Amino acid sequence: MGSSEGKRVLREIISWGRILKSPVLTNPVDPYLLAIQEGERNIVRRLLVTINMEPPEPPTQSKRRK
Repeated sequence: MGSSEGKRVLREIISWGRILKSPVLTNPVDPYLLAIQEGERNIVRRLLVTINMEPPEPPTQSKRRK
């Protein structure tokens, strides 16, 4: 994701998930459409959390002498 192509792909995925927009509410409310939209938003949120998460530090290995 560090390259310009990767950043462009990430921006496109974020736009698909409509992360910055409220869900579209129709009259009457369509629960299936609402569930689909929330699922798309959830995928983008999880992707962003994963990208921004720091990897755990590797365990230190101590060498024992016999």
